[in-house]
Amino acid sequence: MEATSSSSSFQKLEQMVTQLAVGKEGLLAQEVNTLLAGLALQGEVLSPGDLQSVSMFLEESSLGRQHWRQNLTSLLQRLATTLRWVLQGQPTPGSTWGYLVIKACLQVFQALPKDMAPLVWSTTGKSETLQSLLGLLLEVVWEKTLNKDTRLLAGTALSMLVNTAPQPQYGASAVLTLFQLPSQAGTGELKFGELVVEVPPVLESDGLEKLVLTRGLLTCCKMDILSCQLEGFPHKACLLLDMVFPAVCALIREQKNCHYYCFQACALWLQRLREGLAALWHLTGTHILAQDTKLLQEVSQLLWNNAETPVEGVSEFIHSSFRLLLEIYHLECQHFQDQERPLYQQMLQRVVSMPWQIKARYVPLCTIVPYMGSQQVLDAYPDLPQHLLSCLSTNHLCPAAAEVYKVLVQQQCSEWQGGQQGTEVALAEQWAQRWLPLLSQALCSPLPILQSNTANHLLTWTLRQLPATQALLAAQFGGQDTMSLRAWVSLLKAQKSVAGALPLGDEALERLSRCLGTHEEGVRLAALGLLCCSPNTNQPLSGTEMQLLQEFLPLNLNCDSSSFRQLLQAAVRKALVRLRDSSLAQLRGKAPRHSGLAGGAEQLTLAVGFVEWLLQLSIASLSPGSNYQRKKTALLLLAAVLETCTDTWSPDRKKGQPPRTMATLLSYARQSGCWDFFSQPNLLALLSCLQDSTNEIRDLASELLVRYFPATFPEPIALALFQLAQDSLGSPRVQEAEAGAVLIKTILQKSDSGTMKSLSLEAEAALTVPSRGLCFAQHLLHVLQAQYKVACQDLLRAAATTPMHAAAPSFAEMGNAIGSLIMLGKGQGREEEEGDSVLLSEEHNLILTCCWVSVKEIGLLLGGLAELLLSPSMSAELGPLLPLPTLQMATRVFQEILLRCRHWGAVEGCSMGFTKFCAALLNHPDPELQAIPRAVLEQGLEALSGPRSSSITRRAAGFPMLFLCIVSGEAPVQARPLLTHCIQTLLTLATTALPQDWDQTLDLPQVCALHVLQTLVRGAGLGRAVLCHATPMMALALQGLGSPCWAMRNAAIQLFSALTSRLLGQPWSHRDGCPSEGLSLHAFLGQHPKLGAVLLGELKVATAPTSGGPRLHPALHAILTLLAQLQPGADSPSRYGGSGDACASAKGSCSG
Repeated sequence: MEATSSSSSFQKLEQMVTQLAVGKEGLLAQEVNTLLAGLALQGEVLSPGDLQSVSMFLEESSLGRQHWRQNLTSLLQRLATTLRWVLQGQPTPGSTWGYLVIKACLQVFQALPKDMAPLVWSTTGKSETLQSLLGLLLEVVWEKTLNKDTRLLAGTALSMLVNTAPQPQYGASAVLTLFQLPSQAGTGELKFGELVVEVPPVLESDGLEKLVLTRGLLTCCKMDILSCQLEGFPHKACLLLDMVFPAVCALIREQKNCHYYCFQACALWLQRLREGLAALWHLTGTHILAQDTKLLQEVSQLLWNNAETPVEGVSEFIHSSFRLLLEIYHLECQHFQDQERPLYQQMLQRVVSMPWQIKARYVPLCTIVPYMGSQQVLDAYPDLPQHLLSCLSTNHLCPAAAEVYKVLVQQQCSEWQGGQQGTEVALAEQWAQRWLPLLSQALCSPLPILQSNTANHLLTWTLRQLPATQALLAAQFGGQDTMSLRAWVSLLKAQKSVAGALPLGDEALERLSRCLGTHEEGVRLAALGLLCCSPNTNQPLSGTEMQLLQEFLPLNLNCDSSSFRQLLQAAVRKALVRLRDSSLAQLRGKAPRHSGLAGGAEQLTLAVGFVEWLLQLSIASLSPGSNYQRKKTALLLLAAVLETCTDTWSPDRKKGQPPRTMATLLSYARQSGCWDFFSQPNLLALLSCLQDSTNEIRDLASELLVRYFPATFPEPIALALFQLAQDSLGSPRVQEAEAGAVLIKTILQKSDSGTMKSLSLEAEAALTVPSRGLCFAQHLLHVLQAQYKVACQDLLRAAATTPMHAAAPSFAEMGNAIGSLIMLGKGQGREEEEGDSVLLSEEHNLILTCCWVSVKEIGLLLGGLAELLLSPSMSAELGPLLPLPTLQMATRVFQEILLRCRHWGAVEGCSMGFTKFCAALLNHPDPELQAIPRAVLEQGLEALSGPRSSSITRRAAGFPMLFLCIVSGEAPVQARPLLTHCIQTLLTLATTALPQDWDQTLDLPQVCALHVLQTLVRGAGLGRAVLCHATPMMALALQGLGSPCWAMRNAAIQLFSALTSRLLGQPWSHRDGCPSEGLSLHAFLGQHPKLGAVLLGELKVATAPTSGGPRLHPALHAILTLLAQLQPGADSPSRYGGSGDACASAKGSCSG
């Protein structure tokens, strides 16, 4: 019973118990019955643990199924009681209770179909309990408050109940009733088999119920039910073709929030169609996808219309749908012996007519090749090789281009082998006629991205498929210029990855040394990768490889390029892994056969010596006199050494843990006097990096110290570091204060209770607390409380005598500056009205820096505390660690910062904290805490629409961020009611008429609403959630462009720009400077049909003839700018109705 949460554990225990109970089967059955009978009394609610037990015994245990078969009525009653309790809203938000009870229902229907059938389909055996449970399941399907996964599972459960029908017609009739349920609202009853369920008077549909039912049927409904003839239809209709497919089409058109599941349903429909072709042919007696059938046209159009959908995961469903469509078409042509197959040619022509920049065209192209043949495709598409070359120079198009290349080459190889041209050399020569110029041009290209993508995606695969192409390629790269050297190294690396070992002659070694010393970083990195890589991690480095690495690394530590440093570390890590694994294999006696004992000992000595050399090189490069580049590279190399060659376990990592036998290699190395990674000189070298002026060096050094070095620092070092940290924390300089904070954090993690007692901590009572972190927190809190107490009396004296350290940096060195500013203000005799006086003195900059950094850190600290202390993982027995008054006070602090601060850096930092704060509150089960962000949102909206006497945008740069933080805190899997309410309120406010005379020194509510909307659209945390409201926002922006108010027009153009970026995505760069991919007009209108109507309406207004002569259309330029960013489609302008004519007329009016 305790293993019911893990399927694998339950299976193993069940097998063990069954084996032990041989000969005592009756006793075992009795024990199982006793256990399961005690889950819950009659009429009681099943707990989540009980539901897991029910599901697991149904799924994995024959004795469990036997028990529930005998007690089916009781089980159904308990499930109905539990589901009714869940629907009444008893569990906490986000609970899995509802999902588990639906899962149990599903498994009952699946595991006991013969026992369920009479309860549903027999007049004499129908069950009132099951009738009640069916009504509850239908309520789940229409229940908008439950999460999406639970509702989808309910659809699968209903379909599994349909499968219990004794005759396919009975099941089909029940499904037909479910599909017609919305039209039956208020009629009183719904009949499902012999079960009768009351239909609510009003069904509040959100559209998801259609997806729930459709996906459930396609997932598990029996094929004979889906394909049987429906009664009462004028033609031979069936569920799959006449009910489910129209539902899938409607879902893809309407459900923009569930793209993934809608296209999954589309792929499932084609899969079930492929599965039931024989039955459907028997039913209809003709083609399902004949060329002139409406069904084929609709399926094709459905796939093409959505081929460019950017939603993650949808492209895989589109790919499989194209493949299934052509496979079904091919099977039908074979079955009916059709010689003409025009669909292939039509699809290829559509692909060819699309711009090469559209990624979606390459999926159907790959699908067509096996059916048409490579030669026919290449003849119809002669520009394909050049287009593939262009795609390889763009990262996001590269995988698609590589797939096309592989499909074509594989098809060509199969055709050549079938044509008796199958020798390896002959195949390579055939390949060279078509593809050698392409690969040679790409590998010798001056564009690094084109060269690397070709080498990584095409070259290695080509050598593996056609090994004889290596000689043909090598002949192309014999030159001494940089590009030829780079291509030659790439070829050697690919050859090594395919063949394993790669012995090099003297001439090749000399050329490789020249590559390692060239001034081109790309060539040097490629040569380094050749030395370090290997298809097998236990292949040792040769002496030549080690020698070349020892010559190369010291000369490449000062490189300015960050990417070079990262790639250098990655390559060296591969070499270290080879050294480690080959050495471990040697110590285990599992070295390759060709290496003798003497060679093995020498290999171990060389490996240990190389790692020791690299360690000393890294430590020596950390000296205080080294520049930033050298230190950063040295730390990266040291990180690679410690990660690879120590036995430190990292619990947060799933991969990359040290081998279990690592201690053997460490012992061997230390006996040789090497690998003393944690010596005092090494420790001091890293500690010196903690005081570096750059946070990258400090953070990386601290990470290495905490992760790999022994658990505690020596006490003298800890005491000295603590004093240094105290001094640094009191500095007004941000860099020194941040260095002190890193020191404190490092000391905290590397100290034990003995060290803690030696530190001069404030608040001696804290030392009685067992937690070191709490000791430090109380120490810092005590210091801040003392500073705050003095500051309330005299800020200048407090800043001079009791500095607030890193949380609120010290004013001690700024007393004179503060005094001079005060005297300056008094000397002027007046206060600056808006506080806009600009002082360029260093003292003024120090004060501002201190204030803004403190404000930013306060916001981050509050957000981090709320995220930690309100986490669901905190034990409920502890009670609320942050009481409601404290959270309300923190909320007021956030509001004060965001509404009064004008410094963007402080606002940005505070916003990060406030987003965490709101997310913690909104995801908390306590309704009072959930209400806090909602109340703040309402206050903000009220303040936005109310009268004001000052300019809020001058006083509050963070005002729009207040709204963004709150709505970003909503869980992305839910419906985001706060976002919807916020946007709808802002839209209503922004569309209100402007007053007749407004004060231009004050912000209009309409202008502020537009600015807030722009901030929401640009918010990275909201993603595609705001696109549901794109149409009304676009209409608002276009309307605002024609406003007589300048501020309104300015806000409108900013909102329009934000919407354009969100709708089209960020433009991809290309070597020609032009966009290399984007949505086509057809795809854009398909994804946003209502938005297309808005744009078309504006264009029609702009192009309509006017009696008074030409007039201005402020929105016209914006619309044409948006349309100009779309890629041309494959279809003629007439496809889009009147929009093509409207665009042409608009363009003419612009030129006029």
